[in-house]
Amino acid sequence: MNSPWIEFVVINEIPTKIICFGSYDFESKPWRFPKLILMFSGNPGEIEYYNEFLSDLNLKLSIPVIGLSHSGHNRLPSHMKQRLNFSDSKFFGLESQISYKTIFIREFIDSSSRMIIVSHSIGGYISLELLDRFEDIRNRSMLRLMGHRKTPKCVIEAATNLMDPDCLKATYLMAREELNEVKQPKISIIKSNIDRLSMLYGENDDWVPVEFYQKIKKMLEFDPDQNGNDCSEIDLRLCFGQIDHAFVTKTEWSLEISKIVSNVIQLKWNLTLKDE
Repeated sequence: MNSPWIEFVVINEIPTKIICFGSYDFESKPWRFPKLILMFSGNPGEIEYYNEFLSDLNLKLSIPVIGLSHSGHNRLPSHMKQRLNFSDSKFFGLESQISYKTIFIREFIDSSSRMIIVSHSIGGYISLELLDRFEDIRNRSMLRLMGHRKTPKCVIEAATNLMDPDCLKATYLMAREELNEVKQPKISIIKSNIDRLSMLYGENDDWVPVEFYQKIKKMLEFDPDQNGNDCSEIDLRLCFGQIDHAFVTKTEWSLEISKIVSNVIQLKWNLTLKDE
C-alpha cells in the first residue's frame, strides 16, 4: 500500500480530514487534474478506514484519488480543537454533511476537473443528493455508487481515532438522522442520472440486503423516466458476492472491491486512465 498525503482542510470553519493517493501536487489548491476519483465514506466517516481500498484504486488506475471524511468524525490535532457541540445537527447532521461536500468540491477542486465519485453506504445517498441539487456538480461528475480476519492496520488506526468523545457524538448524530430520514430509495434521482450511475451490491450485506437491490431493480425495470428513456438500462449489479458491508475490515475484501470498481470505471467509461 502506498502512503497517502493526509491533511486537515477547513470546510465551513470545521477542520476535516482528507487523504490523497498518487504522485501529484496535492498541496497546491484548487486541484486541477483532468480526472480524479473522489470518495465519500459510510458512517463512521473516518476516511482512513478506506486506506487500502483507495490506495489500490490509485495503483490500478493511475489517477489522483482523494478521500473525504465526514466533518466531526476525525480526532483533531490539539491546535485545531474547537468548542463545538458535536451533537448539534446544524454542524454535524446529515444535511450539514451534504453541504460540506458541496463546499469542498467547489473550493478545492477546479471546475475543469472531471470527477469519478465513489461512495459507500450513506455516502451513496449524499452523492445522489449532490447530483439532484447542484447542476454544476452533476455536469462534472461521472458517478460510481457502491451499495452497499486479520484487521488491517488502517482500520485499527481509524477506529482508535473515533474513540474521541466528540467523534462519537457526531457519528451517533449522523446515524440517528440516517435511520430517521433515509427510508426509501431515491428513484426519481436515479432515473434522472442513469447514464452517470453504477450501483453495485453484495449478497451478504446486512445494511443493504439483497432485497433492497431487488426492489430497486423491479422499480426501474421497463419504467421510463420523465423524458421517456428506458430505465432498465441502468448499470445495476449484484457483484460483491459474500463480502460484508464493512469491506474495509479485511485487506482481501478491500482489494477485491478495488478490482471490481476499477474494472467498472475502465469498461463503463472506456477511459484509458493509465495513459493520463
